[in-house]
Amino acid sequence: MAGILRGLGSRALPCGCLIGFYETYTNETVAIVDAKGINCADRLHRVDSSIDLRMEPPAQPPRMMPAVIR
Repeated sequence: MAGILRGLGSRALPCGCLIGFYETYTNETVAIVDAKGINCADRLHRVDSSIDLRMEPPAQPPRMMPAVIR
């Protein structure tokens, strides 16, 4: 894998693992496990390992912040 150029974002998987998305110097986007979920039983989810998100179930949609009514 080429070196990491910058972080693009992150998301939590249903198992509780935190995945970070990074751009490499070769303009590829990679997903890396940044933190393992406490109850995650997937042995492929290891901190600092890259994963193929096409094999992962979709993440939970983000919760919406309540609207402020003025």
